[in-house]
Amino acid sequence: MSSNRKCKCKTHNVADDGTTLLKLSKEDKIITRQHATFLMENNYVDRVNRGSICVGCLDKILPGHDYRNRNTRKRSRLTPPEDEPTSTEPTAPQSAFDITSEVQKIKEVLDPLMKSDTTTLHNEGKPSLDELVKYNAKTWLEDRPKELIDLLTSICGVNCLLDDKKSYLLAKAVEQIYYIRNSKLVLPLSFRESLVLYSFTYSKQAISLYCKTTPSSSYQTIKRFQADEAAAPILMPSGSVRIAFDNNQIIGKTYLIKGDNKIPTSIMTSTSYVQLNCSSDIQMQNNLKPEHWVWRELSDLEREELVSGEKPHLKTTFRTTRNIHIDHHLQMVEKQFDDDHKDYIDKHIIEEIECQEVKICANCGTENHYQFRVCRVCFEGPLEKQNLPDIKDEAGKNETCSNKMSFADDIPLHPNSANVQPGEPDFVNPNSYDTITSVIRGIGQRAGIRRYGGDEREWLFLECDGLPYKIVRDLCDNVFLCQQCNKSFYGIQLFESEDHRCFRLKPEDCVNSRVREFDWLVPIMGLLHLEMNIARAFLSLNWDIFVSKLAYSVGFESQRAQLYCKRGSDHHKTWNLLQIMYQALTEELLVPYVRVCHENNMKVDVQGYWNWAENMKNPNYKYIQHMVFTYLHAMMLFRTGVRHNDIDAIQSGMMRFSPLFFGRHHPKYQDILYRVFRDQVCLYSDNWLTQNFL
Repeated sequence: MSSNRKCKCKTHNVADDGTTLLKLSKEDKIITRQHATFLMENNYVDRVNRGSICVGCLDKILPGHDYRNRNTRKRSRLTPPEDEPTSTEPTAPQSAFDITSEVQKIKEVLDPLMKSDTTTLHNEGKPSLDELVKYNAKTWLEDRPKELIDLLTSICGVNCLLDDKKSYLLAKAVEQIYYIRNSKLVLPLSFRESLVLYSFTYSKQAISLYCKTTPSSSYQTIKRFQADEAAAPILMPSGSVRIAFDNNQIIGKTYLIKGDNKIPTSIMTSTSYVQLNCSSDIQMQNNLKPEHWVWRELSDLEREELVSGEKPHLKTTFRTTRNIHIDHHLQMVEKQFDDDHKDYIDKHIIEEIECQEVKICANCGTENHYQFRVCRVCFEGPLEKQNLPDIKDEAGKNETCSNKMSFADDIPLHPNSANVQPGEPDFVNPNSYDTITSVIRGIGQRAGIRRYGGDEREWLFLECDGLPYKIVRDLCDNVFLCQQCNKSFYGIQLFESEDHRCFRLKPEDCVNSRVREFDWLVPIMGLLHLEMNIARAFLSLNWDIFVSKLAYSVGFESQRAQLYCKRGSDHHKTWNLLQIMYQALTEELLVPYVRVCHENNMKVDVQGYWNWAENMKNPNYKYIQHMVFTYLHAMMLFRTGVRHNDIDAIQSGMMRFSPLFFGRHHPKYQDILYRVFRDQVCLYSDNWLTQNFL
């Protein structure tokens, strides 16, 4: 063996001189990376990027292993060609992985099962959208080899009855094991995660990093998957439906200053299809179309009903729930009074006054009047003020605070069997007449409305927020369609102008063929936006009276925090503040009545409270009572009715809190509520139509 070319193995035997030498250079890659790394880690060679190693040393260190790289097919010029091995999976050297007999038995059992399962999953390809939506980790694990699942559950120390979280984690572990065996697999759980990750980040780099370690997919695969799924339109469900739409806009920000600066934007209208009844044909009935009842003249009886407001059964609902609420808090307040007719707040006020009038001597502990500077007993110690005591509610210390209203159990809970699914989006921002017109026409065409050539429906419900609702109502009232030329015009004047060719040639025939284009549409106001705006109206009306101080006491102390609270910028915080007002002010209103009852040995009940309140002359008390037991209770009743799917509670709450919109400047919702109440008066007596109107 020449001096400049010799084996670099530290365990080289002179007897092996003259055997074939294989280079350890990274460029040649003659020896597989796995075996080369094993040689360096076990101190057989110093480095794997220089020198050579003889075949004799390799055969001793790695007996029975194919240590040559099959990808490059490169061989040393001194090595004769050999037959390619039939195995397609790389094997590890025995000296690196000391497999015991027990592990070998497990391998013999699991290896063919896992090989067959991975081959089946690989042949199935990436999952479809329906498979991803219906994916269930427990069901997926049931299709995997039972021996593998039993082994993993025993290793992890869990039983076979897995909950959703552990099933998810176990399915993730199985996917990772399969991915080690076959790096080309695309498995459903990891693919779902990659789609969710991309929907939140829209980052190619994030997907690329994620797919390197999971059997998900590449960035290009995700883009192709989205493009293929978006090609097929989402079909409208059969039967009676209710469609809701809202804007979904994403506007990026960039602070670069340059000539061709671009800001990424994505503005679209998302829709949802609500299938109310899959077998109902009520929306095929022409006599229920809005054109027959929306624009008709009201009778004298209907006008009186619209002006008077609540119906008798709605008044009963409101008063019953209010009395339940008052009775519940009467019992709580009565528990707080002692034999001296004082509750814990009265005691706290007395203790607070006493603390402010007394100073304690630090030397002898004697109580002194707060005006003294030196102790009147020892004449030495400094005088210190006492800390104000905490409020101690002994009667209610074991009670837990709940967001559930006391009258919630008395409102019927109607199960909702509607099927909700995402609808076909429109790539416009619904904030103008033109864009909302295109959205409505697209919905009408997809719904199979007869106006646009379909034969599935005569009319349908359409739900939206406050601003789009006003625009939709305006379009329903003022957009006219000429059936001769099939053109739409906004307003009678434009329809009868010289620009309309049909009217210019045959005015009488044109007027007779004039119809409202959107007479098939029943607009519905979104109840969440109504709740948000009535809460803001209440805060604005009572801010300077009592809401500002209450907001300050719960943490909104700075000027900006006060303004944030007044605007109702966060509806969750706003609603929590309203609940605090509703509960606390109720008890404060009931305390004087309970004290009078204790002093005169009278029974405490709801009817007695109303009789006592009629004689109350204090204007502040009367105002707070009206705000709490009329408007705040109406808001709580409305919210509970929405969550219980009870139409009577919703209508009763709306009727009671609607005057708040007229107490301040809220012209948009004044008009909206008028249109909603008028539609309710004009509706047919059909119970199903009334129940689904709100």
